[in-house]
Amino acid sequence: MTPASLCTIAWIVRLGSTGVPIVERYRLDKATMLYKHIGTFEGRVGRRSQRQQPNPFVIDWSELQF
Repeated sequence: MTPASLCTIAWIVRLGSTGVPIVERYRLDKATMLYKHIGTFEGRVGRRSQRQQPNPFVIDWSELQF
């Protein structure tokens, strides 16, 4: 695998007993070729997490419950 084909952003989703309580974001550090933690979203039912940069997205935590 060449460095150009690597994904530069990764999301890790933690599963809890009733759904997804945590989403962690990582970015590839091209100098070390390691992923560095850049943020964590902690969810609560009825709440939404959203970001506008670099790409807009919304996490509706109630949709991640089971």
